[in-house]
Amino acid sequence: MDDLSRLLNAKESPTQSQELWMESLVPSGLVRAVGGKTLGNLGEFFYEVTPIGNKLRNAHFQAGEK
Repeated sequence: MDDLSRLLNAKESPTQSQELWMESLVPSGLVRAVGGKTLGNLGEFFYEVTPIGNKLRNAHFQAGEK
Protein backbone atom coordinates (compact mmCIF):
# COMPACT_ATOMS: atom_id res chain seq x y z
CA MET A 1 0.00 0.00 0.00
CA ASP A 2 2.92 2.33 0.66
CA ASP A 3 4.12 1.79 -2.90
CA LEU A 4 0.74 2.73 -4.32
CA SER A 5 0.66 5.82 -2.12
CA ARG A 6 4.08 6.83 -3.41
CA LEU A 7 2.89 6.47 -6.99
CA LEU A 8 -0.29 8.45 -6.39
CA ASN A 9 1.40 11.22 -4.44
CA ALA A 10 4.46 11.70 -6.66
CA LYS A 11 4.56 15.28 -7.96
CA GLU A 12 5.46 14.11 -11.46
CA SER A 13 4.94 10.79 -13.18
CA PRO A 14 8.16 8.81 -12.68
CA THR A 15 9.93 8.00 -15.94
CA GLN A 16 13.02 5.85 -16.31
CA SER A 17 13.06 5.37 -12.57
CA GLN A 18 15.14 2.80 -10.75
CA GLU A 19 13.18 3.20 -7.50
CA LEU A 20 12.69 -0.23 -5.94
CA TRP A 21 9.19 0.61 -4.73
CA MET A 22 8.06 0.77 -8.36
CA GLU A 23 9.13 -2.83 -8.96
CA SER A 24 6.39 -4.16 -6.67
CA LEU A 25 3.75 -2.34 -8.75
CA VAL A 26 4.71 -4.09 -12.02
CA PRO A 27 2.26 -7.02 -11.50
CA SER A 28 -0.59 -4.52 -11.03
CA GLY A 29 -0.11 -3.11 -14.53
CA LEU A 30 0.28 0.42 -13.16
CA VAL A 31 4.04 0.34 -13.80
CA ARG A 32 6.12 -1.52 -16.37
CA ALA A 33 9.76 -2.51 -16.53
CA VAL A 34 11.71 -1.26 -19.54
CA GLY A 35 15.27 -1.93 -20.58
CA GLY A 36 17.88 0.73 -21.12
CA LYS A 37 18.05 2.00 -24.69
CA THR A 38 21.27 3.98 -24.80
CA LEU A 39 24.84 2.77 -24.84
CA GLY A 40 25.37 3.99 -21.29
CA ASN A 41 22.46 2.06 -19.77
CA LEU A 42 22.13 -1.10 -21.85
CA GLY A 43 21.37 -4.05 -19.60
CA GLU A 44 19.78 -1.85 -16.93
CA PHE A 45 16.11 -1.96 -15.99
CA PHE A 46 13.99 1.10 -15.41
CA TYR A 47 10.38 1.51 -14.37
CA GLU A 48 7.80 3.80 -15.89
CA VAL A 49 4.13 4.45 -15.26
CA THR A 50 1.76 2.83 -17.77
CA PRO A 51 -1.14 4.69 -19.40
CA ILE A 52 -3.60 3.10 -16.94
CA GLY A 53 -1.30 4.13 -14.09
CA ASN A 54 -1.36 7.71 -15.36
CA LYS A 55 -5.16 7.64 -15.57
CA LEU A 56 -5.32 6.49 -11.95
CA ARG A 57 -2.92 9.27 -10.94
CA ASN A 58 -5.01 11.87 -12.80
CA ALA A 59 -8.22 10.65 -11.15
CA HIS A 60 -6.53 10.77 -7.75
CA PHE A 61 -5.37 14.36 -8.29
CA GLN A 62 -8.79 15.46 -9.59
CA ALA A 63 -10.55 13.89 -6.60
CA GLY A 64 -8.14 15.70 -4.28
CA GLU A 65 -8.91 19.07 -5.86
CA LYS A 66 -12.57 18.90 -4.85
